Amino acid sequence: MALITVVVAVLAVTYFVTRGSDQARVGADRLPTVAEAQQAAAYVDCSKINSIAYFSDNPCQTFVLLESHHFNSAEEFLAAESRQLMAKGWRHSDPQPVDFDGAHGGLAGPSQSWGAPANRVCAYVATARGGVAAETREIFPQDPYDVPQGVYDFYWTAKAASTRQTLWVRLRPPNDDGRCVG
Repeated sequence: MALITVVVAVLAVTYFVTRGSDQARVGADRLPTVAEAQQAAAYVDCSKINSIAYFSDNPCQTFVLLESHHFNSAEEFLAAESRQLMAKGWRHSDPQPVDFDGAHGGLAGPSQSWGAPANRVCAYVATARGGVAAETREIFPQDPYDVPQGVYDFYWTAKAASTRQTLWVRLRPPNDDGRCVG
């Protein structure tokens, strides 16, 4: 009986360690970018909600830093990227914004929230300075149980780049109903 228990335990552990992710994800290549932009950093977060709970339908989030030396400021770069998104069929996500990291810990503004329903992708696009400020409220104080180290590493990379012409982008699949809502 003990041998059967050990075999079942080994099989269960093997299953949970080796199973593929059934979490929906969106790659950085789904974001149309201006020709002058280059990807400076990327991180895909497919973590659990926290160290205890696991929800298979929790979508992965792809964090991307876009950089360009072609523009005079991050705001000018953001305006050009916004025009590019509009030209490719992306629209602001109304009535609900995509991200909860906006001003005062609430929802992001509609101007930063984008959706491309035909491509099944949602995005939060802001200057790196704006993204860092918003994410600060989300991940600090530091909590190694609920926030993976990769998110902190990406945050510090973005913080170092926030004085340059850099954009912070967070991509994710839409909700089950196909809408881009927080």
